[in-house]
Amino acid sequence: MLSQNLGVPLAPSATLFWTSLDIVQEVESLQKWLVSSDVKVEAGIVAEISGPVIEDVVKSLRKIFIPHKIINDKVVLSGENAAAFRFHSWLWDSPTQ
Repeated sequence: MLSQNLGVPLAPSATLFWTSLDIVQEVESLQKWLVSSDVKVEAGIVAEISGPVIEDVVKSLRKIFIPHKIINDKVVLSGENAAAFRFHSWLWDSPTQ
């Protein structure tokens, strides 16, 4: 919506391929993973997301082409990748969060 409202394209690094997910359960597993993950914020911007290694989540992250690493039994998204993933996931947030 931001891109449409301002009439500018999104940067390729901020464009995730959500349509690559085949079933609703893949989105739901990413949502559950994000809720259970540690999110580090620096200067009001998400700097890192780290959560447990769950095979279905890793497969879904690969499908949407979000760069991530597995470090010490944690899936880690960092920098712009973490910010882009969290930004896109605002759609999942319930009004009470």
